[in-house]
Amino acid sequence: MKEIDWIKSWFNKRGWTPREFQLESWKSYLRGQNGLIYVSTGFGKTLAGCMGALAELALNQEAAAGIH
Repeated sequence: MKEIDWIKSWFNKRGWTPREFQLESWKSYLRGQNGLIYVSTGFGKTLAGCMGALAELALNQEAAAGIH
């Protein structure tokens, strides 16, 4: 998935490595699935929850049209 590659690149530029639950969260979002992210404070829930949507908007101009 090019969306996942875009997110990984964003992480790498910052010297970060995505956690497995983040990768699964992004893939699930991009497949149209939903779920609950349940991990301890400070483990990256916010990035797990929003990066899939941001990657989709950044790489797909049709998805970027309109209100989100």
